[in-house]
Amino acid sequence: MAFDDRTCWLIRPGGRSRLPQAFVTHGLVSIAWEWDGIADLRATEDAEIFLALQAAGRRKPADDLRDLRMFANRLSTGDVVVVPDPLADDLLLGEIAGEYDFEAGRGVHRHARPMRWFGRVATAHVDDVLLTSAAAKDVIRRLSEQRGWQRLAGEVDDFLGRDPSDVPLAARKAAARTATPRPRARASAPAKPARAAVPDRLCPGCGLLRAPTLFAGDEEYCRDCA
Repeated sequence: MAFDDRTCWLIRPGGRSRLPQAFVTHGLVSIAWEWDGIADLRATEDAEIFLALQAAGRRKPADDLRDLRMFANRLSTGDVVVVPDPLADDLLLGEIAGEYDFEAGRGVHRHARPMRWFGRVATAHVDDVLLTSAAAKDVIRRLSEQRGWQRLAGEVDDFLGRDPSDVPLAARKAAARTATPRPRARASAPAKPARAAVPDRLCPGCGLLRAPTLFAGDEEYCRDCA
């Protein structure tokens, strides 16, 4: 398939090594995986998103806001997405199959675009010039060397690429090891028995409710009035 008129984008999951495989499983690409509090971008003003990013502890909320708007508005249906999969030493390639969508119950994939993933290619089979252009640390960016990426996308779709789900066993095991472990439940310490409350006593001399320690034994009057 020819991709000569398509824009090619890089989306980098960073340290979340399981995301490329999850993208294929769910047929999507997503962004803002850990940025809690970011609502539907179609119905949220920039100022509100900026404040939510600050509240989430993001160090560069302006850059994050730009990435979110780029993901929702600038990427077009049919554009090519390139996702590095460092555990497999692959690049995952696909084309955007629809518009931006938000679903709060979708976990880390709340902000997503539907995808047609069409192949994987080992980085060893990719020209160094293209790999250099994809080495930026940005979460999302328009790739340089567009002609080269368009040509590679066509080759991966037609004959060069492996199936998107074809992940080496070693990479699958490594991804499983990097999954966040579930915290072990700690045995709760036995609750200490509550001390029985001793009621205050009314002193007929001063007419006040006084603590029992202010009375000598069974004396009727408190020490102040005795």
